[in-house]
Amino acid sequence: MTFLNPLGLALAALAIPILLLYMLRLRRREVLVSSHFLWQRALKDYAANTPWQRLRRHLLLLLQLLVLALMVVALARPAIPTGAPSLGRVVVLLDASASMQTVEAGGQTRWALALDQARRLVGELGVGDEMLLLRVAQTVDVLSDFTADRARLLNALTTAEVGAGLADWETAFTTAAASASAQPDTRIIILSDGSGGQLSEVVLPATVPQPRLILIGQRRDNVALATLAIRDEPAGGRQIFAQVVNYGAQPVTVALTLRLDGVLWRSQEATIDAEALRSFTLSVAQPFETVQAALVVPPDQDALALDNVAFAAAPLRQSRRVLLVSAQPFSFLERVLSVLPEVQLVQGDPARATLPAERYDAYVFEGYLPAALPDADLLLVDPPRSAELFTREGVLDLPRGVQVAQPDHPLLPFVDLSALNLRQLTAIRSEALRPVVTMGGEPLLLAGERGTQQIALLPFALSDSDLPLQIAFPILMANLLEWFTPQTQLVSAGSLLPGDLLPITPPLAATSLRVVDALSSSVTLTPGDLYTTTIPGLYRVEAYQGETLLASQWVAVNLFDLESQIAPSDGLILSGTPINPTQEEALGLQDVTPWVALLALLMLLIEWGVYHRQMRLRRA
Repeated sequence: MTFLNPLGLALAALAIPILLLYMLRLRRREVLVSSHFLWQRALKDYAANTPWQRLRRHLLLLLQLLVLALMVVALARPAIPTGAPSLGRVVVLLDASASMQTVEAGGQTRWALALDQARRLVGELGVGDEMLLLRVAQTVDVLSDFTADRARLLNALTTAEVGAGLADWETAFTTAAASASAQPDTRIIILSDGSGGQLSEVVLPATVPQPRLILIGQRRDNVALATLAIRDEPAGGRQIFAQVVNYGAQPVTVALTLRLDGVLWRSQEATIDAEALRSFTLSVAQPFETVQAALVVPPDQDALALDNVAFAAAPLRQSRRVLLVSAQPFSFLERVLSVLPEVQLVQGDPARATLPAERYDAYVFEGYLPAALPDADLLLVDPPRSAELFTREGVLDLPRGVQVAQPDHPLLPFVDLSALNLRQLTAIRSEALRPVVTMGGEPLLLAGERGTQQIALLPFALSDSDLPLQIAFPILMANLLEWFTPQTQLVSAGSLLPGDLLPITPPLAATSLRVVDALSSSVTLTPGDLYTTTIPGLYRVEAYQGETLLASQWVAVNLFDLESQIAPSDGLILSGTPINPTQEEALGLQDVTPWVALLALLMLLIEWGVYHRQMRLRRA
């Protein structure tokens, strides 16, 4: 025990006057009586009372000294070590990541244990203390702003829910840093299992005081689906690839079940060694769009069930419809585009100034430009005149010196143009397109985006170069079509994490979007709106023009094994400083002054009762 106001102990000196009052001679009135025969005892007492008589045992004296001692201790504000800080502000960071759904030996989840610990911290707040509650999941939510109202804090904890993804610790500590900068004595407490090592990767802002960690959970055994993917086979059909990890210290037998489009397709058992990984490769001949893999594991060997399920969406097998309009009698583009997989090539008439009314996924114009460029992905080769996107200037003869301006551009993987030879190159100036490769200081390959359009431009005739004879030519065309987004490709990512934004690229004609989440709840969006995933599962994205469905696509959202290493951390290292769990270490002091004051009042009542009882006996 310690004292928050040690100077209050100086009032213990008040015991001296109390003792003196009991040691001084009693004062009596002198009265004349006829005889002292009946007053013998009174005379003996009078003779024994000297000015400073010897202190005798007296119950009232003991009670009065005890009351004084308790009052002095109360004024000194006694405090005992406890698990909660006092005399200041405290920020509690509640880990709501997926690993907090781990079921511990007692049947409670780590999240429930963390809430119980948070309630204990709320109950131990002292006079003048304030607490801020932050829920740290895919997003950081303020459960309760700084307040000393315990009822409000407890109610906020009642409504808090655990998440199904990773925890955004960087944002959490940034929020805590803003709170700490407002008042220097702000303290931070982390309620977390510290699993996965993600918390240790965070760099604390300079304004954040060193936090304290209260470790939650003990179990280490877990089995998880680490990978689920679908790939096309060259001879047709598809392969399903899955990986299962056993993080426990004992071998475990699991049953892996696979559902194609929601219908059970196969189930097989396998034994996975301790702390080992096992892969499964299965060939599927029948067509399907989605796969759901699930593990059946004994509960005593698997503490976290969330990572026992994974999802995958089959890659879209939709041919890109490409319109080629070439003014060349023999087009190298026609030959290379016709052999690229999943490209449906249609040739247009260069004698027409307008394009067909039918829309295409991409347009390729060689030595030709229509009266108006379509709102779609474009490849322009040797344009004959200027257009709204660029200005055509003079022609350079025999340019030399190929230089890459944007090495990381998606058009350039495995493309080497260093040995390219040109007879002439047209100078192009454009604000919408940026040079990707230059030759002799002039743009050789330009590319850019305008809204949802991807546009590339080659300012030279292929017949004036040896590019069609190089291996870089078909690779460049393949990269170009990969860069172009077909109108039916709504989402560019096949698999996402909970909390990720859906990268939706709607068709130009789309007027509305509809997203159906893993719980079959639907949300209607307008093109350009953002949508954030929440839980693992299969999401359906649909694009409409009015009431007409233009395109739809499945998207898989998986946690996989990012939170499956559930073994609690022995300690964390934040910004190079080790932080050990504080299960035994006291985090602060709890003021017990009200209890001491209440005990002093009780002793005072007892002293009052004893005094009046003795007075009644004397009168009797």
